[in-house]
Amino acid sequence: MKGAGMEKEAAEAKGGPSIDVKEYFVEAERRRRELLELDLSTVAWHNKLVIATVGLPARGKSYISHKLVNFLCWSGIESEIFNAGKTRRLLLGSKSTHKFFDSGSKENIDMRERIAFSTLDAGLEYLIRGGEVIILDATNSTKDRRARVLQRCQEISPQLNVLFVEVICNNDAVLMNNMTVSCNGAKRF
Repeated sequence: MKGAGMEKEAAEAKGGPSIDVKEYFVEAERRRRELLELDLSTVAWHNKLVIATVGLPARGKSYISHKLVNFLCWSGIESEIFNAGKTRRLLLGSKSTHKFFDSGSKENIDMRERIAFSTLDAGLEYLIRGGEVIILDATNSTKDRRARVLQRCQEISPQLNVLFVEVICNNDAVLMNNMTVSCNGAKRF
């Protein structure tokens, strides 16, 4: 298994995908079906929380997510971040061009949605296994996306708490720094 991890890291370092995209989504759908078939009546959903970030790229969503999860874990609350960008890089490599984010491409919109919701589903699995809080670190910038995030959570349980946190930053110096750091692939957390 150690070799597989090294191959994955090598593929990521080259900017290429580290796993088969089609295979990933087939497995994600299988896991989602299993999730919906589970008897979840014993899960204390009223004690669980999904925090979904909202905001444009480079605004500080990931930074705030990491600070928040560090505090929650320090407080003894089982918490984890589920980052849609990390899932995208795992599937497509780190060299996505601006074309991937083109709002006029139905194919790319569909792919971004599949990535976001497979990331959310992984977080919901974490809550079922005993986690208390997940942070869905993604743009979630449209009302439609936020409504579908809420709907997906309520499919699991109407008692599941969902909180959207919008991150706004209009400081040009901060934005430029965030974009520079992100483009260089530096670890900030």
